[in-house]
Amino acid sequence: MSSNIKYEEIHGLSNEVKEKLTKTQPQTIGAASQIEGVTPAAINLILIHLKKKELVSQNA
Repeated sequence: MSSNIKYEEIHGLSNEVKEKLTKTQPQTIGAASQIEGVTPAAINLILIHLKKKELVSQNA
């Protein structure tokens, strides 16, 4: 995972999760999933966001 993810841009994440992820800046999805309050649904939203960014950069 990139350390420059802008969690506030991920629609559907709660403000609490955005705040915790921004504060801790986890380096992996596994590390993000270990943060208290980060749900499996939040992890899925992050993965979808990362995949979309990857596809956009490949098409640019």
